[in-house]
Order: sequence, then C-alpha cells, then structure tokens
Amino acid sequence: MNVEQKANNAGKVAMVLEGGSFRCQFTAGVLDVFMENGVEVPACYGVSAGALSGLNYKSRQIGRANRVNLAFCNDSRYMGAKSFATSGSVVGYDFLLNDIQDRLDPFDNDAFEKNPMSLYAVATDVVFGTPAYLPVENAVLDVDALGVDGATFAPYKFFGTRGMGYGYVSDRVAKLPHRKVLQRPADVWELGSPTPGNFAAMSAVVDYVCGLGGHFIQSDDRRTLFVTGMEHIHLQERALLHTMLEGTQNVPGLRHIPGVHVYVDTEDLTHRDLIVAMGIDGLDMTRCVEEYQKRGVTTFERVNTSVYSKRIVEAVGLTGAIRVSPLHCHTVADIETYLRVTQELAQTFAK
Repeated sequence: MNVEQKANNAGKVAMVLEGGSFRCQFTAGVLDVFMENGVEVPACYGVSAGALSGLNYKSRQIGRANRVNLAFCNDSRYMGAKSFATSGSVVGYDFLLNDIQDRLDPFDNDAFEKNPMSLYAVATDVVFGTPAYLPVENAVLDVDALGVDGATFAPYKFFGTRGMGYGYVSDRVAKLPHRKVLQRPADVWELGSPTPGNFAAMSAVVDYVCGLGGHFIQSDDRRTLFVTGMEHIHLQERALLHTMLEGTQNVPGLRHIPGVHVYVDTEDLTHRDLIVAMGIDGLDMTRCVEEYQKRGVTTFERVNTSVYSKRIVEAVGLTGAIRVSPLHCHTVADIETYLRVTQELAQTFAK
C-alpha cells in the first residue's frame, strides 16, 4: 500500500481477519452473521486463511467458507501430507483453486468484482521482513501496483513456445546477493546467454494480442491493448466452448452424443474451465487419441500412469481422460468438424 492509499483510508473503518488455518472457522461464522445482518465495511485486511475468509465476505457468499472447510477438512486433496508429497505444498492449491472454486462450490466472481469494498491480503516483504498489504482485485496482474518482487510464467500457456520460461524480479530484489556470472553487473541474474529466437517469439505473441485488442479500442498503451485482447480471446473461447458442449443445429454437442462422457461438468459456463475432459465408451484414452489423429483432429490423453497427469486425473476421481479445448482462432465450422468426428467414433466403438 502506498502513501496515497494510506491517506485515502485515514479515518475509515476497516476489518482485520487473522489467519490460523481451520481456526478461521470462527471468523467465518462471525462474517456470516455480519452478512446476514447487512454489516459492511469500506476495507478488509486478511492474513493467510483470513484472506480467504475475506474473499467470501466480499463475494457475499454466506456459509461458503464453512461449507468448504467442513466438507474437505479430511480430504487429502485439500490439505495434508499427501498434498505436500505430491505438490510441495501442505495446502492443495490445485484442488482448492480449480475443483472447489470452479465446480464443487463455485466462487461468485461477478459479486466479488461488483462489491466496492477494498480487500487486502497481508504478505511478507522478502527484503525487509515487514508486512506488505496487497490489494486483491482480479486476474489482471499489475506487478508495479501490487509491489510484486518475483514471478515466473510459462509462455506456452499463452501461445508461446515450449521449453522456456520467464522470470521477473523487482529492482530491489535484483540487488540482493545471488549466484551470478562473475563479469556481469550485480543486478543481472542470467547465468547464460539469452536465446534471441525465444524473445522474438514472445514479442510476436504480445504484438498479436495487442493487435486483437486494437480491433475493439483505440489506445497507444500496449498494456491496455493486451488486456483488451485477452478479454476478447476469453469471450470467444467461452462461446466456442458452449458450441462444443451443446452443439449446433447441424450436429449435437458432447453433452448430447450417446456413448460420450463429459467429466467434471457444470452447467454454469461462467464458472467452468475452458478445458474439456471427456471419454468415449469402448475406447481407452491412448486409442482414442490415435483415432482422432487419423481423422485430422488433435487431442491429448491424460492418464494416471503418467507422472505428469497422475495428480490431475486422480484429483477428480478418474484414471484417465481425453483433453480437448477450443482456441479463439477456431471457427464454429471447426467445432462442428470435431463433433462429427466424435459422433462417428462413438457410433463405431461405443457398444
């Protein structure tokens, strides 16, 4: 929080929610009573599990924090030694932030974003060891506004190339002692020579998304263009997902083809991941991918015999699934082609 934000908050009422894992059940109960009686505050600060309670308070979801904790407190996917052994974290964040948030007990993102209450998560400043107060807003990350000191991301997750990753450190963290090439400046962290081709590919991706954004707004700010482009990519892919699941007047969707199963499905597409996990009766996952490939359709298998996929499929109670998802560059005709091939496979192999 900067000086201006502190000044704006002077004299206002704020609520502070302590952490403490499941001890926050008491906090959640108090917040439920507040919500039932219409008690609102301009700002809320949460530490650890207290921040999670603050999320549900801001989204006005009475009982959700207690429901989630009581339903999954003994589930090894949610918290415990098994989660630590498989993911490196005592808390099963994949299960919490994907399965629970999107499917099992969906979080109300719309209500959260419409609520004017300011919500802050308390973190620790890695340089000075002092508290840092980070605004909890939405999925658009502004590292300057949040005061982020370090972040990593994989470009292949948004149209980039595989086999590479990017890391970011703030100016102050860059000056901390670290392993470095002897002749490099003190704030340089790269241990080898950068690959120009990878940077060129990433620059082309940014140019492409900004170009899409330019179809919808007039702006010279590349960040604004990029965010707008990504927002419309999301809308296009969400529309294509609906077509994939429900079909068109020409071909039925995955939900309506006999012998086809859509796993971990939910009717509300606003809370549904764009990735579809599906299967076809009479075909194991490997054979299914091969049959799709013969017909010019690319899909991927996710099976529990794979080190990469095991945790993912077992978290939703499956031994395997076919993964398929629409891209914004697809057309309705492309989706219809995929559905016709799926219908053919189901008619051929599902008995």
